Amino acid sequence: SVLVVGGAGDYLNVGDTVLKMASYACHDVTAEARAVITNPQFASQVPPVAGGSVPAWTGFPSRTVNRSVFRPDWKTAVRSTEKISYGDDIEVQLFGLEQLVAKEQTNAILAAMHLIARGSPGSTLKDICEAVEVEFTRRGLAPTLGGEASFDGNLAQPRKFEIAGAISRLRLAGLLG
Repeated sequence: SVLVVGGAGDYLNVGDTVLKMASYACHDVTAEARAVITNPQFASQVPPVAGGSVPAWTGFPSRTVNRSVFRPDWKTAVRSTEKISYGDDIEVQLFGLEQLVAKEQTNAILAAMHLIARGSPGSTLKDICEAVEVEFTRRGLAPTLGGEASFDGNLAQPRKFEIAGAISRLRLAGLLG
């Protein structure tokens, strides 16, 4: 197995060989890594494991969303595929969401944010995104905008991952956990 880690020494104690990339050249730094892990000043937060195997991944902790920031009465606008204006002075930057390829998806993400405002408090980010995805699939995208009359045809369904990415970038959402 190969584990690529940038700037974190927590896994030095499980590597058989430690390689370092410097100036586009690969160097064996296993001896230096062993010296680091034996120095108490650099004690790892990852407990040592028998046999050098990496502990099983348990996933990210659940994060709850502060739904009160999703205000349907605020002035909102989709400026581009990668930018949503939310409220008077908040810009939600969506750069890096690779599967977000059309402004119509960003329109639907904004519609999802309005839908989130009507949900129950205390839900996790995962639960919210899954509920929005189910709602989009069950009722379509138009009802999220407040009824069939407001549907203008400029919506395309985003994946729940892009919705989660947009919520995470809205700093006011106060993800806790």
